Parts: sequence; structure tokens; C-alpha cells
Amino acid sequence: MSRSTLSSAARLPGSLVAAGVTGTIHHRVQFVKEYDERVALSLDPASSCPPAGVEPEDTAANVIPLNAVRQARLHWDRNDAGMHLNEIMRMQGRVRRQNLPYLGGNRAWRVLPAVLPSLLTYLKDRKRAFVRMVPSGGVLQAQTGSIETIATLGNFWIVGCGRSMFSMDLNAVKEVWVTASALHWQLELYDMDQRCFAAMAADPWSAPTEWRELLTSLPRLN
Repeated sequence: MSRSTLSSAARLPGSLVAAGVTGTIHHRVQFVKEYDERVALSLDPASSCPPAGVEPEDTAANVIPLNAVRQARLHWDRNDAGMHLNEIMRMQGRVRRQNLPYLGGNRAWRVLPAVLPSLLTYLKDRKRAFVRMVPSGGVLQAQTGSIETIATLGNFWIVGCGRSMFSMDLNAVKEVWVTASALHWQLELYDMDQRCFAAMAADPWSAPTEWRELLTSLPRLN
């Protein structure tokens, strides 16, 4: 993690940046108010960088880790939202994706990716608040609120939520999964390499049954 302060000369706001060991920037958060910068400045600087952990080698797409499937089935309904989100950050969600078809008990199923535009439009029209999450490099950035504006350029969608926005290239969405546990339901988006690049979940202040009914209504991919 690194931080920068406001640069009036360059007209750049201060920011907090999360980067990998190779220098790849995974997340950048700009300061909007003076309070944001004060919070960032309150973080104690690291005296030295700890050694990077070794990431497990990728498992071939056609090799299913049986122990991982057993563990997923054993703990699935006991895991809270945080544990499920940890899984989509680990190895970019690849291991989680490999487990999904084998969980049994109606715990995970694919839906048609083509339903995403209708889903976003529905949430906007009904002013339904929900959580959008983007995992990358061990960091997950989340945003909660209802959609106020939608702009499209072909299959590229730009969605405005107050002073925040998120964008999505629907061409990159190859699989959409509903994952349902006793404690947490979410919609997970995967690319062609089975990496989870986004997830959507219920607003924590809303009734969870409404979100579950919405995800259940999405057309399944047979």
C-alpha cells in the first residue's frame, strides 16, 4: 500500500494505492474530501516491505482438486459473506470456480450472461440498492447504493451511483453464477479464464429475501 498527497501543480488528488510485488496497481482510491486524506495520513508507514507470499500454482482447468471440493461442500453453508469473498480473491477465484459445479444441494448454478443488462436496468428502475465488488490482487473494492444513470457504448456499460460509478464490458463476461449459502447469496461474474472479476450482493441494510428471490428468478443456463 502507498499513498500520495494532493498535487496542485499537476492537478492530481491525493490517493491510496494497492499494488502487487511486481508494481502492478490493483486498486487506486482518490481522496474526495480533506477527511479522506487525514484518514490516509493516519496510517503508520511500514519500515520495510514484508516478503511476498508464494501463490499456489494454477491448477489446470481440466483438473478438479478433490480436497478443495470436499472442503467447500463441508464449510459452504457455515461460511459468512467474508469467507465467500475471500475465496473469490484467492487465485482470482479460479479454485472457487472449479468447485461450483460440484457443490450439490442447489448451492450454485449458472445463469444466462445475456440477462445482465436487464438485471441492471431493473435495479435502476426500481431504485434497488445493492453491493458491487471488484476483487484484484488480494484487495476487494466495494460500493453500495442504487443505480441512478446508465450509459452504454455497444456492450460497454457505464453505471452511475451518486458520485461513484462502475463500468463493465459485457463482452468479457463468459459465465455468470448464482452462489447460494445459508448466510450469503451473490452473483459472480467470470471471464474466459475462469477468473472472478466482479460480484454483486444484497445491500446489507435490505431484506435478504428480496435479493434471493431476484437471483432465483434469473433464467438458468441448462
